[in-house]
Amino acid sequence: AHLPIAPIERITARFQITMRVADRPGVLAKIAEVFAAQDVSVARMSQEQAVEGASGATLIVVTHPATEGSLEQTVELLKNSDVVSEVVSVLRVEG
Repeated sequence: AHLPIAPIERITARFQITMRVADRPGVLAKIAEVFAAQDVSVARMSQEQAVEGASGATLIVVTHPATEGSLEQTVELLKNSDVVSEVVSVLRVEG
């Protein structure tokens, strides 16, 4: 079959993004704004405090289905955010 291949930016999937964030009021709101601005909906989110002596927290976000292109833009904005110190991983969630 000679079917066209869709560009990766248009592929839809759920994603899990793990990041290190500042642990202060307003951080979750800023992060939610970044997702919303790229039309990426959050399915669930969990936050774990850093180990004693370390600053910040680890935030894990799982999205509803979103395009790869929207997710890439979201991750770039998160990397440049003043509340995210590091985007640790971005995983495509299957099933």
